Amino acid sequence: MNLHDVFMNASVIKRAMDQAPIPDKDVQWHYHDRGRLERLWVALLAVLIEAWHADQMKAARDCLATVTDTGDLVRLLREARKTDHLRRLQANRAYMFHRDERKYWDEGRLGPIDHLEFHVAIHTEFSKVLLIGLRSFGSSPGDPS
Repeated sequence: MNLHDVFMNASVIKRAMDQAPIPDKDVQWHYHDRGRLERLWVALLAVLIEAWHADQMKAARDCLATVTDTGDLVRLLREARKTDHLRRLQANRAYMFHRDERKYWDEGRLGPIDHLEFHVAIHTEFSKVLLIGLRSFGSSPGDPS
């Protein structure tokens, strides 16, 4: 349930982002609501990835792997780690949630630019895995993971 809760936080922001109009070419992305929502969504994806990899989530990951194929998600997360995707996600997360330590034009501010397709793929794979998992286990909040 903990993973699902983290995922739902990202999903709420993604829905708001998807509904925000895409700024015209005269408005810079990072000043527009769409850009702000995308940065927040990407930061929450980074939190979700951190939660997925947390030691306390091992039992949840193992349990999910018994009811659904987690292979595509695991492959994407490995790709993120092997390329600069994970670093950019983490830089964005740090920028969004640690402004006391970050400058305005920190690399995390612009980290999500040109990576929307990869971020959507991660979100989609988490959605598939967690939806099947919840359906398999029911939606009761009794599982402490």
